[in-house]
Formats: sequence, structure tokens, C-alpha cells
Amino acid sequence: MELVRYIHLNPLRAGMVKDLRELDRYPWSGHSAIMGLNKNDWQEVEEALLHFSVKEARARRNYRRFVEGGVEQGRRPDLQENRVSKGECKEDSDSRILGDRVFIERVLDDTDKVYRPKKKRIPLPDLVKRVSETLKVDQGDLCSGDRKSQVSKARSVISYVAVREMGYSGVEVGRILNLSGAAVTKSVEKGKRIISADESLRKLIS
Repeated sequence: MELVRYIHLNPLRAGMVKDLRELDRYPWSGHSAIMGLNKNDWQEVEEALLHFSVKEARARRNYRRFVEGGVEQGRRPDLQENRVSKGECKEDSDSRILGDRVFIERVLDDTDKVYRPKKKRIPLPDLVKRVSETLKVDQGDLCSGDRKSQVSKARSVISYVAVREMGYSGVEVGRILNLSGAAVTKSVEKGKRIISADESLRKLIS
């Protein structure tokens, strides 16, 4: 309910409408559809309204009152993605999870514990150095957002080895490579495919 309210108040916070009455009829927001003043065939209006009452008219009144109560809240960091400055070799956000940095890290860390192999670990900076040297990639490029094929390959190999072979969490890997949790997950799967097709990389892991 909080998220529904926050999203539908975006036009008001952005100054695209002057007040809630104007927002009620604003065609470029799902709020007007929930209020029954516009129609979006793709929008799950009933699902939203059922949180406020099983009776449609009462649900709309309760929803409108609830939205009005959120106008003074302004921006809420806990309902936005958290971003760090571009170029820093860390990432405190994940597009799949809404919440502050501490909450995001806790969720990802708990998820990573489902699979935590008991194998010998080396410090992540050492792993980054070894893979970079093997694939002839500049370490600085790994956390710069560079999308060159060889750089992407190195990130994927590091992610796979760190998470699946050494038991590091996705959060830890994301910090050192400047990747979101979702990006680390994708890199792990990509790294698995790369390594299975490359004998020299398999030897590096062993």
C-alpha cells in the first residue's frame, strides 16, 4: 500500500500537477485509473482497491484518503533505489529490492548464504588481480562500467569463482566490481558458461 501511494504521488512531487484534485484526473499516472476517472486496460486496479475495501466505492474513498495522507511525506529514500557515485568501485543498490543500503545488504547476504561452499578462499583483490592478469585486462576497467567483451568476461569469471567456488556473498563481489546484486547474479551464470568452455580458466580455478 505504501509503495502504491508513493508511486502514484510522483507527478505531484515532480510538480507535473499542482494538487491532488488535478492528480485525480491526470492521464499519465495510474492514480486516475484507480480513482475510476481514466482507464488503463493493462492496470490491475481491482488488486489495488481490494487493499482498502471489498466494496468498490468505499475502496476508492479509502484509497483517496490514504493517498492524501502521503502528500506531506515528500521523498522517501526507503522506497527508492540507492545509488553511489559513478566510478566508485562499489554499489549499494539492487533494482530488485526497495529499501536502504543496510536492508539491501542484509537481504542479499541472507540469500547468498543458501549456497556457501566450504572451499579455500583468497582475498577478493588477489582474485581480481589473478583473473585480470590471465585475461590481460586492466584492473581499473573492471569497476569503470566498461562493457568491452574481455572486461565483461573477466567480471563474469571473477563473480563465478568468488560466489560459487569461494563462498563470497554477492554484496562483497558487487562492491569490488561496482555491480548491483542483479548484475552479480547474471555474471555468475555467465562466468559458469565461460569457464566450462575454457580449459585455461578451469586450470586457474583449480
